[in-house]
Amino acid sequence: VAPFVTVALRRHPLPYVPATSKQIEMVLKHCKASPNPLSADAPKLVDLGSGDGRVVIAAAKKGIKSKGYEINSVLVFWSIYRAWREGVSSLASFYRRNLWKTPLKEFDYVVLFGAKDATSFMEDLEDKIIAEPMKDGAKVIACRFPMATFEPIYEEVDPKGERGLESVWVYDIDAEKAKRQQA
Repeated sequence: VAPFVTVALRRHPLPYVPATSKQIEMVLKHCKASPNPLSADAPKLVDLGSGDGRVVIAAAKKGIKSKGYEINSVLVFWSIYRAWREGVSSLASFYRRNLWKTPLKEFDYVVLFGAKDATSFMEDLEDKIIAEPMKDGAKVIACRFPMATFEPIYEEVDPKGERGLESVWVYDIDAEKAKRQQA
């Protein structure tokens, strides 16, 4: 119970809500795999707040070396077990780690799921992304809710015309850093 209750005590309390198959499909549509995912130059994906590991495991099945960072240790252990059970543990790894203390420089794709009324979280995350060194061409893929001020290069919004479960936004980090430098 403690791992699920302590979420309320965090600076940005975001609930665990599992990704749907449609959301995972929407994310992976924007991620390119490599014929040799274990090569040094192969694309890498990170899911910040990876929950039960669905996105990371699906990316690994597509041939993308992926990591999931999650603060809930129960979900981390479950994700590790699922990756092993599904035969992708060589491409999917999971860590109990606070996303605010996690370097992002090795990743081509940074995946995150926002929450309604989480503007301060998204603004703080934008500041972290801008401040950190990132790979050239790195993309942020935000699900459910958009980043606070970044401008998407692609968006697919819930067909009901609302932001929500089946929505995704893709952001070019190089472009966002250039905009901030000009301001």
